[in-house]
Amino acid sequence: MAAIITSLFRTLNANNFKDSVADLANSYYLFVGRSDAWSANLATTTDSEAPTPLDSLVEINDAYQNMSALKKIASGDVTNVMPRHASVSNVDVSLTWVSGATYVAWDDQDPDIYSKPYYIITDEYKVYKCIKAGAGTSTNKPVDTATVAPVLLGDGYLWKYMYTVATVDATKFLTNFYIPVKTVALPVVTTSSTVGSVTTVVKTVGVAEDLSEADQTQYANQNANIAALKGKIYRYVVTSGGTGYATVPTVTVVGDGTGALATATIAGGVVTGVTVTTTGSGFNTNAGSNYSVANVTLSGGGFSAAATVRAVLSPANGHGSNPVEELGGFYSGLSISLTGAEGTDFIINNSFRQLGIVKNPFNYGTTTVATASTLKALKGMTLTGSSALVIGNYFTGGTSGAVAYLDSWDSATGVVRYHQNDKTGYGTFVTAETITGQSSVGTGVIASLQNPEVDRFSGKIIFVENRAPINRSASQIEDIKVITEF
Repeated sequence: MAAIITSLFRTLNANNFKDSVADLANSYYLFVGRSDAWSANLATTTDSEAPTPLDSLVEINDAYQNMSALKKIASGDVTNVMPRHASVSNVDVSLTWVSGATYVAWDDQDPDIYSKPYYIITDEYKVYKCIKAGAGTSTNKPVDTATVAPVLLGDGYLWKYMYTVATVDATKFLTNFYIPVKTVALPVVTTSSTVGSVTTVVKTVGVAEDLSEADQTQYANQNANIAALKGKIYRYVVTSGGTGYATVPTVTVVGDGTGALATATIAGGVVTGVTVTTTGSGFNTNAGSNYSVANVTLSGGGFSAAATVRAVLSPANGHGSNPVEELGGFYSGLSISLTGAEGTDFIINNSFRQLGIVKNPFNYGTTTVATASTLKALKGMTLTGSSALVIGNYFTGGTSGAVAYLDSWDSATGVVRYHQNDKTGYGTFVTAETITGQSSVGTGVIASLQNPEVDRFSGKIIFVENRAPINRSASQIEDIKVITEF
């Protein structure tokens, strides 16, 4: 049995993830960890290449063990994104529109359209959709933002303005390879009231004035597109030119819409093109409206073999009505910054090699979903008489024989944080024992043991990425961006 997952289903999943992060009933966290080297055994401290993570229970459990700290993901940290495609001619090295590049037109019958450069972003952060490509390269940069209808430029390219990436979104989410994309909807306002033991939650749709200025502009543009561009036909594809045409045939468009008028051109007895009629009521009006199906026929012309033509349909509500769906926004972009120790929860003067996303972890020793902005994930101990310990080395308990990696050590307070994994084993340290560092470097006596703030193995890890080591310092900021494809 043949089946597919449609692009709309993928977009739905991306939107559902974003909505799930925004749901106050959930707590999503970015975690980092794995300060020890990518190596097969305890004795090897030199990194090999970071392995590709596997979707297996053992590797997920290993990620739990390697966690060092977590930072809560806010709703504003996640958005839909779409790839920045290089042009067909590969001229667009920066993946931004440049003169001399070649782009392809939107095609409702192309199953690979979302992997092709049918949209562009300009250096002014304006996003356009190519409705019709010119005969050659694109040499006129699209700039129009006021006109609802697509604009035909002198190079023959017909562009539809979609939206402008807001400055705040560009700063946070725009990368060399991905563009933030959103379809603006009116905000939902949630209110609650409690009478006795009964709490009533009411959700109401807000108004446009509740949106940011940039979102108000895009929302108005989307609605204008729905009203004016629904079901229009701007392009026709000649699938067979036929032969023997002595005169130009008449083009007839029949479907569930109205008003589509088209004109054929011939050369050497062959139909070479069919375009929207530009005379009379004009190009935009003659594109018709409300077509979700259309059949194109040619009549007359004295042909020997009939030409065949198909109409390229627009999205259900018209070009520009839903940027996320139209431009393949079935990718999710997460952008979050780590600043130094983030208070005291994140380790510094060490490195991490693994990051991921976990949903609804518990506070340590409870079944309560964590809500703190940051969480320690490492176990700890307080040492007396500690000296010369080396961060990143492993250490061993003299009585218990337990082994662990030293993630951080405060020589002033004697506080150590550590983690264990399959290389160290999972022995349990005991108070009053002496620990000795790797190669007999550094010692200390355990005065007390400390638990992490998050309950290991709680929540669900939904994303893991392995990386080369990233060293951290107190003055350093890491801007972490995670792209997931649905």
